[in-house]
Amino acid sequence: MKMRDWDEGGGQPAFGHRAYWIEDILDSLDAAEIASYALSEGDGSGDDASVPRRYLVACELGILDARADADEDDNPRLASALIPWSDVRSVRVSALTSLDDAFRHATTWSGSLGLPSVRIDDPAKPDALLELWRECLVRTQTQTQPPLAGSSDE
Repeated sequence: MKMRDWDEGGGQPAFGHRAYWIEDILDSLDAAEIASYALSEGDGSGDDASVPRRYLVACELGILDARADADEDDNPRLASALIPWSDVRSVRVSALTSLDDAFRHATTWSGSLGLPSVRIDDPAKPDALLELWRECLVRTQTQTQPPLAGSSDE
């Protein structure tokens, strides 16, 4: 799920105007957004511009890990780091399937990364979490080459 889809689908917290800031960063890096996820940080008190948030954006180059908050004058700011795919570590996705009250199976998802360090236990948008984690899993897999058939010089 991309940032705009997240916001249009009512995802909370919203990317809002910070999506434009993130898009500017990605444009500067000549990297396209693939999948995104937003998290609240802190207690959530304050106005929309000052509530701390964390944004994870998968792009062709890696994961942009961005943190939004407010400075000492309550002006919004965004600090970000691009972690190349080769440095992303310990991608984990977990599922718990159980029966609901009507005896239908329901699956809840969680996921974690070792680097950047993040854990999402109760995703606001499970589909967005799965899309982001799928990109992480695909892009961090090491491709091992099968051994070449050796020829004997004997």
